[in-house]
Amino acid sequence: MVQVAISAGFKPEDVLSADAFGTRTVSYDSATGILTITDTSPSNTESAAWQTVLRSVKLNTSQGGGKNNTRTLKYTVFENGRWYLHPIDGKYHFYDCDSTTTTYANALASGDNHLYYGGEVSYLATITDSGENTVLKTTRDQYGSTEAYFSGSDLTTEGTFKWTSGPEIGQTLTYFSWQSPQPNNSGDQDYLYMFGTNDSPYASGTWNDYDATSSFMSLVEWTDAGSATIVIKNQNANAIMFGAGF
Repeated sequence: MVQVAISAGFKPEDVLSADAFGTRTVSYDSATGILTITDTSPSNTESAAWQTVLRSVKLNTSQGGGKNNTRTLKYTVFENGRWYLHPIDGKYHFYDCDSTTTTYANALASGDNHLYYGGEVSYLATITDSGENTVLKTTRDQYGSTEAYFSGSDLTTEGTFKWTSGPEIGQTLTYFSWQSPQPNNSGDQDYLYMFGTNDSPYASGTWNDYDATSSFMSLVEWTDAGSATIVIKNQNANAIMFGAGF
């Protein structure tokens, strides 16, 4: 799914439109200024079809000329099941799973080196509520049934887990999804991973504290990524067609 939003300068009379193509359908919400393009056959990922639809996007305003007649459009790409509108900051967060198994230290370092749309750099995922935990479980399941590291450690103060990456780095965790009887610090375990589907009797998506030397997959996150913005200065009242470089 792709959304095109008039993120700045929106007027009630503004209209965004695009031509439906193939399995892509188009809808516009006049109250929010958001155009949504949905693929009704998610397995169809042909880039040419997406380009055709995106290149047909039009902005129509009834405002006349003038230097202040400016709109900012924000394109956001949503990958199925891997994004979440976070209630804490009101931004769309995106997620992935690095299926390369590695130690926690390497997972933390490599989590800061993945790039996504718009060039935003990722980080080892922080899980701050149940909705985010569910999305990350789903993301992890797409890559395998084994455990996956995510941010968080009580290395400094035993029993007090703090985020080790991302915008929350250094903050104390307030949400947990422990698998009982975790955390148990057995053998001095200071780092977090999510159980996989092959960890029966432990529930997939629940958490465990573990050592830093074992090798697992890792979950990564981007905050407010997957988007690109375009500023349009409309000096006339007629429609503007643009393809945003697609």
